[in-house]
Amino acid sequence: MDRREVEEKVALLCQRFPRFDAQAYFFLFEALDHSIVTLGKAQQEGIERHVTGGELLRSIRVVAQKQFGWLAKTVFNTWGVEKTEDFGQIVFIMVEEKLLHKQDNDSMDDFTGGYDFSEAFEDEYDFDIPWDTFTKGLGA
Repeated sequence: MDRREVEEKVALLCQRFPRFDAQAYFFLFEALDHSIVTLGKAQQEGIERHVTGGELLRSIRVVAQKQFGWLAKTVFNTWGVEKTEDFGQIVFIMVEEKLLHKQDNDSMDDFTGGYDFSEAFEDEYDFDIPWDTFTKGLGA
């Protein structure tokens, strides 16, 4: 399936399930790609790659922190995503629409209680501001 076909399917999904913004679906693809690369699950001949719900949630967190920093929770909320279970719903919507595949043991439970967005994206965010930013012009 090419990019245009995926975009058309996502547009239809947004009409059927208006709760989630199209960006949430595209972000999920990005996090899935991150999981595949990070875990070394690149597709080999005849072997289908599989990422668990927990692995995907970890990648969602990493990619969101890199892209959005401490604004990740706000970005997700504007997309209609307020908790990890919402990403699970998106995954299973995409499975139903044949954009993703699942294994028999995959479940919505894999996404339940993954992490709290406030803790993961705001409370635990570490600002990396160089010290000289504060000392410039102070004669230090």
